[in-house]
Amino acid sequence: MLHIVFYDGECGLCNRAVIFLKQVDQKSILHFETLQGTLAAKHVPVEIRQALDTLVYFREDKPLLLRSDAILQALVDTNSICRLPAHLALLLPRFLRDSIYNLIAKNRHKYCRR
Repeated sequence: MLHIVFYDGECGLCNRAVIFLKQVDQKSILHFETLQGTLAAKHVPVEIRQALDTLVYFREDKPLLLRSDAILQALVDTNSICRLPAHLALLLPRFLRDSIYNLIAKNRHKYCRR
């Protein structure tokens, strides 16, 4: 099954998140592509690609996951030690998780320069 994490290739914080995911993904389950790439054009709706404010997680035959759902499910799917805290975080209401995610995403270029 294909698992693709789409991210903003111009975002330093997003690039650091990808580095972290690669480190915990010992079995190389996840593949990584930018939202600006041609593969994203095939799998991600244009309005999401153009916003560049969310991580998108694509898994074949399953709905796209966005924001906190995307990063947390990707961590779960790595089967790493991070899956337990990710499972616990998924128990929190999405509006709360995504509020925190959106606050960080809004200021991501301030936090990490590419």
